[in-house]
Amino acid sequence: MNLKILAALLLAVTLSAQDSQRDERAAKARFYMDWSLKVAKNREIELNNQAVVALPEGFYFLPASTANYIDNYCGMVSHKNMGGHIVISFHKTGYIKDSGAKDWDADEIFLSLKNSTESYTEQERASVTFKDIEVVGWVEKPIYDSQTHRLIWSASLRNKNPNATPPRLRYSAYLLGREGYVMLDLVTDMDDVEADKAFVKELIENTRFNEGKRYEDFDPLTDDVAEFDLMALIDGVYDRKSEIELFVEKHWVLLLVGFIAVIVILRKFSPSNKSGVR
Repeated sequence: MNLKILAALLLAVTLSAQDSQRDERAAKARFYMDWSLKVAKNREIELNNQAVVALPEGFYFLPASTANYIDNYCGMVSHKNMGGHIVISFHKTGYIKDSGAKDWDADEIFLSLKNSTESYTEQERASVTFKDIEVVGWVEKPIYDSQTHRLIWSASLRNKNPNATPPRLRYSAYLLGREGYVMLDLVTDMDDVEADKAFVKELIENTRFNEGKRYEDFDPLTDDVAEFDLMALIDGVYDRKSEIELFVEKHWVLLLVGFIAVIVILRKFSPSNKSGVR
């Protein structure tokens, strides 16, 4: 092939790629600008047509890219006086039952959280940067308000490798809705968490589900129910056995004996066994 022709083709391909990159950057810039103007105008962040965060004064919002916004991640909020930042997301999991929260024991939950963290396989742990991470205590014990349907909790982490960078801490707040939950996930350092968590609490108090999407709007006849309980938002155990399953596992022998006894009694008093019937 003629070198001039080849050079022209390469130049065309290069210019086309550059144009594509420019278009992509321009599209992202327009997206961010649209969001910024919208937030600046009414100080509200809309979350997947499910909920709204009314942004208090002093906070600023950086939206996710269009691709991420379609999924769970909606954007990031910070404040000029914060050491960390708050990631906002909506998770369409179905309605999460909260009836078990009244019986929570913080020590039992911590043990479950610690065990579930340590139970990752080496491959899984490496993929989520948990290879040398362990849970060492509560920063804030799980608190669930059944009136507002808000959950807040945080655990402190430690890196087993003394030469590694200390892990950043997560302080998480959740608001339950009819079809899932909103999550405000503060990412900060241990030195800043006491000051930063006040901003999370202020933000979750300014978060509300839309009419028809609220927790109390749940319709058991038509709505999907999550396949996990509320505690899974803390310890990550999404296949926890129900109380009935645990009872059956523990007392299956007694249940079997009882079932056999019922069959014997029914047969004994059935019409075919009455006196005179052979």
